[in-house]
Amino acid sequence: LRGGARRPLLAAVQQPLGEEEGVGEWIPTAPVQLVVTDLDGTLLCRNHSVGAATEAAIQATLARDIPFVVATGKSRAGAVNSVGAALGAQLITGPGSTGGVFLQGLLTYGPGGELLRELSLSASLVERTLGFAAGLPSVTVIAYQRDDLLCEVEDKYTLALAGYKEPRPRPVGDLRKALLSDGATVTSKLLLYSSVEEINRIRPLLEAELAGEGEETYELTQALPEMLEVLPAGGNKGAGVLHLLEHLGVAPEAVMGMGDGENDIEMLQQVGTGVAMANARSKLKAVATHVMGLTNEDGGAAAALRSLAVPES
Repeated sequence: LRGGARRPLLAAVQQPLGEEEGVGEWIPTAPVQLVVTDLDGTLLCRNHSVGAATEAAIQATLARDIPFVVATGKSRAGAVNSVGAALGAQLITGPGSTGGVFLQGLLTYGPGGELLRELSLSASLVERTLGFAAGLPSVTVIAYQRDDLLCEVEDKYTLALAGYKEPRPRPVGDLRKALLSDGATVTSKLLLYSSVEEINRIRPLLEAELAGEGEETYELTQALPEMLEVLPAGGNKGAGVLHLLEHLGVAPEAVMGMGDGENDIEMLQQVGTGVAMANARSKLKAVATHVMGLTNEDGGAAAALRSLAVPES
């Protein structure tokens, strides 16, 4: 189930970009005034870091006074860990940063780190999701409370999450008690982590389980095939990005967005130029205005920045 209105897709025709650096004579109908990007599978390489060519393209973008914004399913701390301390301060946490969208749009920060918007799961959605997962021994549940990650016990999935440079999940034993007891911190989202086959199997079952919530809506999304996320209604990157753009006074039509996953769909639907990496899921390519001929590993984000946002003069 989805919550929140969407803007209509601004350009229905996809234009593939070439596989070589600099290929692509596409000229935006309006100057790109801001760039917003996903991290894993888009800006980051396979080792979950920013490559030298990509960082150079980011700096060239900033040098032209085009703000550069991160929109990710990661926690804010995980995003900083991923791009590195120096770039993280420049883009995310420092006084000159433009802002950012984290936890799939549940947390939106403005310039200088001002918190603009926060959404969290209801106790009912938390309880029903945990009840569903209790019967699935092969599924690990990780709860996000902003930058604090909680799990029942440490296992291969909680350890694997650290490979994505997220804060290490903290074992708390009884997760239900930790999340639902009086005075507990609100839960931003729940992440179900297992094999791709198991996640594919349980997704429709979880949808059926949560459909019993009556009028309460929610979001399910997947940044990666082995992860399934339960979010409150309106919890998507597109909503978070629109909130930030409104605060900044930037028209969505003047924004270039880049992504690769299902969780980037709403974001690319909202902006004037939506760029999907070559490795993007087919659902995202279907709504993108441009599909790169390069993957994230081959520098697709850097090529997009050079070809679209900061073309050679």
